[in-house]
Amino acid sequence: MHHNDRESPCMRCCCCCCKGARCRRGARRLRSPRTMLAASVTARAAALRRRLFVSSPRWTIRRTMSGVVVDCDTGAMIQANGDDRVDVDKDVVAPQSLLSDAALMEHMARGTVVIEPFIPENLSTSSYDVTLGEYYFREATPEPGDGIFNPYSEAMVRRVWGANDLQRAERAGLWMDRTNLKLENVHRDDQLIWIRPGETILGHTNEFIGGRRTVTTMMKARSSLGRNFIEVCKCAGWGDIGYVNRWTMEITNNSRHYSIPLVVGRRIAQIVFFDTQGTLNGRSYSNNGKYQTADTLEALKQKWSPFDMLPKMYLDRELRKSQKPHTGNKAQEGTARST
Repeated sequence: MHHNDRESPCMRCCCCCCKGARCRRGARRLRSPRTMLAASVTARAAALRRRLFVSSPRWTIRRTMSGVVVDCDTGAMIQANGDDRVDVDKDVVAPQSLLSDAALMEHMARGTVVIEPFIPENLSTSSYDVTLGEYYFREATPEPGDGIFNPYSEAMVRRVWGANDLQRAERAGLWMDRTNLKLENVHRDDQLIWIRPGETILGHTNEFIGGRRTVTTMMKARSSLGRNFIEVCKCAGWGDIGYVNRWTMEITNNSRHYSIPLVVGRRIAQIVFFDTQGTLNGRSYSNNGKYQTADTLEALKQKWSPFDMLPKMYLDRELRKSQKPHTGNKAQEGTARST
């Protein structure tokens, strides 16, 4: 990359010796030293080494607590290759980064990205759109005077989220017949989940989706839904390496006045994938996570239950260390019903 310098063009510098003035070994003005960190540094360092410094003793890569730092003697680089030979940003694909559609497909072939079912039309350039499932939990109305919710209590979690009254999407035709109303672009056979003004429900994706070995994930709402008052995961959208499952979504209607219907099977959120440098000793969420009951995809599909959506802070490691084993009777799981 060229710099607008009347004396002479210069290259993009990650040098530790030039200090923004003149390189000790080069005769040209250089930029301030550049430190490259995070996802792209490994690929760029490898690309530069491969192109320029296979045998150069002036090239070093240092790992620090905050990332990877690349140091080089930029003057020697210019003398050996010329300004026009160096472009650290051109045609370099970072192996530890946000995955594009092409990279995501490669990881799916390796088994480090799992998407089931996979719909090609839902793959965008750097994310995958997930669709809404049919089950959900709705916050129960408290009894008079009962205004405290303890998230560390399994019994209270089940009572507040109506675990004995699991909800299921209703066929749109039933709602239309009952109300004598129609909904544009909603068909009678569509399944609807209604969200009241200001309400948050627990819903789930149809897809079993996630990353393994080195790949982690993050969920975001579709921007069009966000503009229509719908929030999908608040600030709880991070996945974990090894987490593959139907994702639970904290779906909120931010409108103060309007109930909003969501159609089961339509796109509701998007998941992005990141390749990382791996974990310590091969750690994986599938080994000890609260919200994953199996490792293989077939086992996950067989064992998944809508009740897996319920929060489980009562299983936090802090509580396991400080409390005696729970001996109370677990409340009986309810039967799903349509509303």
